[in-house]
Order: sequence, then C-alpha cells, then structure tokens
Amino acid sequence: MTLFGFLFLLSCSKDDSLENEITESKTNQWIERIMRDHYLWYDELPEKVDYSLSPEDFFNSLLNSKDGKKTEDGTPYFYSSIEKYRLDTKSFDENDTYGFTFAKLQDNDMVYLWVLYVLPHSPASEAGLQRGDWILGIDSNTYNISDDETLESGTAHDLLLGSLSFLEGRFVKGQTIHLPASRAVTNTPFLCDSVYHREGHTIGYMVYNSFRAGVDKNDLEDVTYDDEMIEKMTHFKQEGVQEFILDLRYNGGGRLSSAQKMTTLLAPESALNKVFCIEEYNDKQNPRERKTYLDPDQVNKVNLNLDHLYVLVSDYTASASELVINSLIPYIGRDHITLIGKATEGKTVGMEIFGIGQDYGYLLSPLSFYIFNSEKKADYADGFTPDILFNELYVNYTMYPFGDEREQMLSLAFNKIEGKSSVILSKSNDTGLRAVRCLDGFHKIGWF
Repeated sequence: MTLFGFLFLLSCSKDDSLENEITESKTNQWIERIMRDHYLWYDELPEKVDYSLSPEDFFNSLLNSKDGKKTEDGTPYFYSSIEKYRLDTKSFDENDTYGFTFAKLQDNDMVYLWVLYVLPHSPASEAGLQRGDWILGIDSNTYNISDDETLESGTAHDLLLGSLSFLEGRFVKGQTIHLPASRAVTNTPFLCDSVYHREGHTIGYMVYNSFRAGVDKNDLEDVTYDDEMIEKMTHFKQEGVQEFILDLRYNGGGRLSSAQKMTTLLAPESALNKVFCIEEYNDKQNPRERKTYLDPDQVNKVNLNLDHLYVLVSDYTASASELVINSLIPYIGRDHITLIGKATEGKTVGMEIFGIGQDYGYLLSPLSFYIFNSEKKADYADGFTPDILFNELYVNYTMYPFGDEREQMLSLAFNKIEGKSSVILSKSNDTGLRAVRCLDGFHKIGWF
C-alpha cells in the first residue's frame, strides 16, 4: 500500500530518444527493451509479447507476480508503474487538486470522510477545512456521500461537516462550508516543524510527507525541498535539539537521494562518510552492486548527532521512509529507534525512472534493485513492527492538529522520551460507539 500520488523510492536513468515519429508499437518495443535489461525478474518475462496493446496494458502484461503485494482483501497491486508524460508539461505535481487527504469510513451503506491533513494555500485551506474534520455530505444535507467521486470533477462544492456523538453513537450535522474549485497546489512535504522544551528535554518534531528533492519531481536539478530540509535541520541544531521525533506516518517514499540526506542529518557523527545503503541490481548490470554514503558535504555539514530517534509510522509508511529507519540501525541500533504507530508497508525494493526528457510519452518505473543497509540487511519485508502500537484511525480518538501536544502519536513520543507510561484506548475497553459499527470500516487513505 502506498500513498499520496504513489511516491516510490527512486533513482533515475536516461535512454536515447528516438528521432523519428513514435508509434505505440515503437513505444512498446522501448518498454520491452527497458524491462528485459533492468527489471529484477527479466528472466521470467514472457517470450512472446503483444505489441498491439496500449502502452499501459503492454507494460502491465509484463509485470511479475513478485512485483508488489496484496491489500487486506487479497487484491494484488504492483510497485512498478507507468504514467503518461508530456514534454510541454512542467510537472505532474501541478495537476489540479483541492489539497486535502482523508480516510474513508464505511458504515453499511453510509460513507464519511475523515480529513487527515490539508495543504497550505489550497482550496481546502481557504474553505477552512482542518485535520480531524468529518465530511458527511457533498452538495446536499444527506449523510450519505457514497458518491464522493463527485469531488473528482474539480468544480466548487458545498461540504457538510459534522461531529461524532459518542453518547448517541451517530454523526451529528454541523456547518456547511464552500470548497472552491481545484487548482494547481504546491504539494509541500513539510507540514509541521516545532521545538518543545519539556521537563529538561529539548525536542525537535517534523512532519515530513514525502522524500521529494524539489517542487518538480521530474526535474533532477530541482532541490528546493532538499534545501528546505537542511534549513529546518540547521534550525533544530541551533536550538540545541537533543531528542528528535520524525513523523513519517503518511510518507510513502520518494527520492533515494533525499532519504540519503535525511539520514545524514539524523545519524550519529561517527557514522558520517560511512555506507548509507547498498543497491543490488540484476545480473545484467555492471556494476551489479552500488553503494551510497552518508556524505556531510551534501547537507552543508549539518548533523544532529542523534543516539536515539523516535519515528511515527503507519501502514502507509513505505519505501524511502523504511530505508531511513533501516539505514540507521547499524549506527544507532534498533533498540534506540522507537517506532510508534502501525506496522509499516515492507518495501525493500526500488526502481529507476526511464523516459524523462524523451519522446515516447511515458515514464517507466520498473522495480530494478533490492536495497539494503550497510550490513547488507533488509529484514522488513513484512514491515517494521512498532515498539508502541497505535492506530490513529480509531474513531473514538480526537484528531488534533500536527504539532499540538495533545495529538495522540506525538504525545506517545513525549511520554517515551520523558519516561512516562501511556494509556492507549483500545477496542476491548471502549464502550462508546457500538451503534456506529465502523471501527473496522476504514478504506485506504485517499486525496483530493
């Protein structure tokens, strides 16, 4: 399971473009060449292929059953991907959006949306939508929004908000807000960064939602967000941060180079210039194994020199997020990395991008390497198991804003740092919401 534009652990490669007119058949032949050279399971590709298929269908026909995982209901999904690409389009991330993410709650025939976060300077933020809001209806006063696909139109809508009555076991209608039409919104990965002084501890906290180097994810020269990451970490260091909480609960991955920088900023000083990760490619590649290092020069020699890290995670935490955790284990030790939340995705593979700046009209991201830490270990195929289990998508919790000291996952990290015990509400001791019958009714997180 991945999240928010399905960002992956990526490195990038280029291939010579064709000078003549590109037909679908030639595009498919290009796809086949890439797959037979770079795919992890190239030796299991079918001998006969159908060039008459659309490029999307052709690419999907080549994917191996080992590529990806299954959802909780058993539906398979693949990590390798294909997406349309236009040379005259600056960035895929400039597609129109309302700028909010949600968890969809199904209660029999009723559907509700629980807002997880809102992007700044977006239509959703202008409407006043906030983390923790419940959306009960769209363009009507009905509770049923099973037609939430209406939001895909991109037009303006009225949203009926509401709250959950624990005593009555039902949702209660609240105000109606006007959501402006969707538009291009900057999808910043930084949603909160704060410094707290609590009981003798100076604690840094950052919500980081994707390992993106810059605003345009397909521009290899754009490092706007990497620079911002370094600036924020420089501020934490200047503030004398001794403990650090990295919030990756919605971070589905991204650029390997950004994960390298993040790990360099967090690692103990003694780990600098040592191996960050080892990438292992198929046996057609030379070299087959490549190493990336924790290079202090790439982060302006900023380093928090941590000996303990607290990471907020969920089952949407994947890929580059997991790589940061795994790459720190040899230098900090697993016992000194406290994970809080739900088990992570378990993605131990990465892909290269092919097609940037070319005329085929598509970007390919096939799985092309396994990735390990400096000890050549990647023991999280089933995800990292949290040290403190917590499911924020449990309707009896109040969802506070990021950075609010009452926010449950942040509060659990504070308690761990301060040596306090935590009381965690569970289904077994809850009596407040039997009538709603929705405690297990969440569908995967979505976004508009």
